[in-house]
Amino acid sequence: MSIITVLKGAVIGALSGYAGVEAMSHVTTQVLKLTPQDDREQEQRVSPGIAYTIAAKDLAGRFGTQFSDDQATQVGSIFHAGLGLAAGEMYVLLRRGFGWGPVLSALVTASVLWGGLDEGITPAMGWTAPYSAYPIATHIRGAIGHLTLGAAVALTAEILTWLEED
Repeated sequence: MSIITVLKGAVIGALSGYAGVEAMSHVTTQVLKLTPQDDREQEQRVSPGIAYTIAAKDLAGRFGTQFSDDQATQVGSIFHAGLGLAAGEMYVLLRRGFGWGPVLSALVTASVLWGGLDEGITPAMGWTAPYSAYPIATHIRGAIGHLTLGAAVALTAEILTWLEED
């Protein structure tokens, strides 16, 4: 595999990840509007804050650094956006590196981010309330959002790959 092929794959992954994040953001915003008010209030009561801001402060502290609230928000939002771009890279790796089909690659990408991070590591690290503190609507919205991300990443990557071949 040539360096040009790898670089093209990386660009396709990043662009696909960006498209996935944008699609996910739009869909989760719409689903939140449909969420019952009681469930939204429950989320607000149990949430310690924005997970990526809490994560940035926690991780900085583990390395002997302290962030202000503004710094933690900036670093956390960059990290969060980077995870979205990484979703595109993961998809491209699964497709090109492992030869998996688009549906399986999209589902694995979505599942790793939702199940592994949002539902797994994030509450385990204390960056969100425990899984059981949130109403089921929260978890459903997360699953819908991440499935949207996976689908948008796949669609974008497949179109860009098709265009690359011409």
